Amino acid sequence: MVVSSLSDSVRAPALPLLAQRYGEGYGRLSAFLTAGSLGSLAFNLLAMRSLSHLSDRAVVALSALLQGGAMLAAAAAPGLGTLAAAGFVWGAGNVGLGLCANLLVVRGSAPGARARTLSALHVFYGLSCVLPPLYVGWAHRAGWSVGPLLAAPALLPLLLAGAARGLGSAHSAEEGPAPSFAGAPWGLGGVIALYVLGEVMTSMWMVAVLTSGGASLDAAGKVLSGFFLALAAGRAATAAFARPAAERALVAFGLGAGAVAAAAGAFGRPWGFAAAGACFGPVFPLLMTRLSVEHPRGLREAMAFVYAAMVVALALGHQAMGWLAERASPRSAALFPVLCVAAALGLWLAVSREKEGRGGDPPAPSPAGSS
Repeated sequence: MVVSSLSDSVRAPALPLLAQRYGEGYGRLSAFLTAGSLGSLAFNLLAMRSLSHLSDRAVVALSALLQGGAMLAAAAAPGLGTLAAAGFVWGAGNVGLGLCANLLVVRGSAPGARARTLSALHVFYGLSCVLPPLYVGWAHRAGWSVGPLLAAPALLPLLLAGAARGLGSAHSAEEGPAPSFAGAPWGLGGVIALYVLGEVMTSMWMVAVLTSGGASLDAAGKVLSGFFLALAAGRAATAAFARPAAERALVAFGLGAGAVAAAAGAFGRPWGFAAAGACFGPVFPLLMTRLSVEHPRGLREAMAFVYAAMVVALALGHQAMGWLAERASPRSAALFPVLCVAAALGLWLAVSREKEGRGGDPPAPSPAGSS
């Protein structure tokens, strides 16, 4: 999770530097992020079928190699087309690492403690994402160009690829048959996709939004680090205090309060972004907990389906944000993620109401293998 988070979040504070390097506006530069989403989609479709025979250990190693190679390719990219191609591979490697991090923790945790354990895992996401904005600001002040800035962190996934043999060798075949598309988690997948679209758009474009309002790259990076620090704090609190079925109340609260706080940030109040991070903190790990409860069999495939829904939304979202940032302004575009989070809240309430009408939650599953 640390390697995945660091590799993923280094792109956001580097966007203004990439715009300068290639002399492009955010509308065209968003192709780099969109390509990453398409690469993520391709990997998830493979994970649902073609890669299902591989062990978790093999998927981690493959993902780490793709991630490291993509970062080196992006660092050396001579033009926007090559950068977008590197972004495609970047997305594939990154989503594989994130998918396996969640899967390994679900396999190794007791059902009753899963919400707290997954929240603890995602504390590392928040803490890791604090560092890249500070790193990019430091490297920029030190006179680094964007190429070496992207190449240096590539060492981390390459080291992880070598260390992957220490992981367990379980794979999804031990869980039973994969779910069909008819039985896929469409409702819950929609909630997760809309929420992730809102959270990622908020963080990924935060530096661009703040610098367009006159903030320095260094100051904007510190606000982004504050967002991720607050995100980690929210997840740490969930890991310490959450109980089974906590998602019923906490997800709704996190989405509603987070949307309001993110709107405050979009209207020029940086503290709103920090408050949004704290509110968003519990949401994703609790939604993944819900997924593991509803789909104990074929868990990797169910997760891959949800991740595929996420990246389809992100691919469209990055293009929408780039278009809005150029046609209106980055600050106006920052309201788009707020609408996505609000839509996630509405769908979550509808899905929860439908589940209650069908008689509540399924029984908690037994542990599915070990990590």
